Amino acid sequence: MKNPGLLLLSIILFMVIGCNPDDEILQKRFQNMDESADDPTELFNDDMANTELDPFGGKEICGQVIEKSLLGHGNFIGGSLFIANTEDKLFFKFIPVEGWLISEVNLYIGNLEDIPASQSGNPQYSEFLNTQIYDPPLPEVSVPINLSDIEIKDDGSITIVARTKIINNNEEVSVVKSVLAEWDDDLLFLGPRRGGGFYYEIQSCDIDPEASALNGDPASGSEDEVLVFNYCGVEPPELELKNKKNDPTQVEVLGIIYLSTDEENMNFDFSLEGDWKIESIHVNVGEFDQDQYNPAGTVPIGKYDFGESYVSAMAATIDVPYPFDVPLVEMVEELDNECAIFYIVANLTREIIQDDIVITESQAVSVAWSNDLSASSRQRGGSISGGSQGSSTPGGGSQGSGSPIQGSVEPASVELCLQACVDE
Repeated sequence: MKNPGLLLLSIILFMVIGCNPDDEILQKRFQNMDESADDPTELFNDDMANTELDPFGGKEICGQVIEKSLLGHGNFIGGSLFIANTEDKLFFKFIPVEGWLISEVNLYIGNLEDIPASQSGNPQYSEFLNTQIYDPPLPEVSVPINLSDIEIKDDGSITIVARTKIINNNEEVSVVKSVLAEWDDDLLFLGPRRGGGFYYEIQSCDIDPEASALNGDPASGSEDEVLVFNYCGVEPPELELKNKKNDPTQVEVLGIIYLSTDEENMNFDFSLEGDWKIESIHVNVGEFDQDQYNPAGTVPIGKYDFGESYVSAMAATIDVPYPFDVPLVEMVEELDNECAIFYIVANLTREIIQDDIVITESQAVSVAWSNDLSASSRQRGGSISGGSQGSSTPGGGSQGSGSPIQGSVEPASVELCLQACVDE
């Protein structure tokens, strides 16, 4: 016999919602219960032993898994948000740092101008359509959303605001913190509250026909076809990896990339200082194409030509660098007299102890930033870190100012030249 208490509660909820169909506060608590599954928990494999290797439980993920740090006040890092998509669904997975649990999740997808907000412009998280409260709190939370329910821009991007409440029950008095997924500088909230949204590029599920041909795909009419190139080095042979700082005097060198070639690839070997590890690597060869820009006039790293994200961060020491290869056949069209410009960006992470709590620190590094060379924005303005979302006032430091903005820290390019082999 069913639990009579549970049955009574279900009847009461049905009566409340049925009597007031416009009560969105009640209805949205059940919004992210995907009706296509018998049990919402079946959408993910929550076996903790597999979490580090695959946060999405072996699902057919298209492209890259994107990771965002969950940030709170005082540079507190409360965990990570992983985002990915299949052909028909968008997935979110919230994982707090050790010792913390998730009590609430708020997700907004759409134009930032339309976000539920107070008169001052601060977001009203409880009014987000995808809101869920967890009692008792959970060690991790998975949220699937149908892509058919999302308005996707022509360039394949969407804007996301992701916030969660986490609670620490290991102390005498419970501590609750509000943490927000790391935001883009050009998607700041309109009000005075710190934070904003971020762009996510819907990952393509199509198989690259060129890659299939090079791997001997029978449909290509070739078998084990491999092109061989006569390059024996790169000039310069190494580049420094510098962190992203608004103040150029605070920039540090966190590692070195060693550059070389073999018969098929251009090799990028990442070596890092200290305890840093690699969360993701992104490389673009040549100037950005028009379809790589987002509406703000910058290029998200998810739109770079080549990239890889690592759910378990990869070690890259000075003695044992981490290799990342770019196929030469996919970059030869960008070469001019064997030279091309390259944008090279990596996201690093490490664990540090602060006030007896182990927290995760993140840094973006690049071979150059826009305060060194030209910005990656097509307006050559980049974005203003810590500034407003944009001003149209002439001379007011808007994104389209036509010249590099003081304090801009967009990734910038360097020129690399492939060295032809010399026959002795």
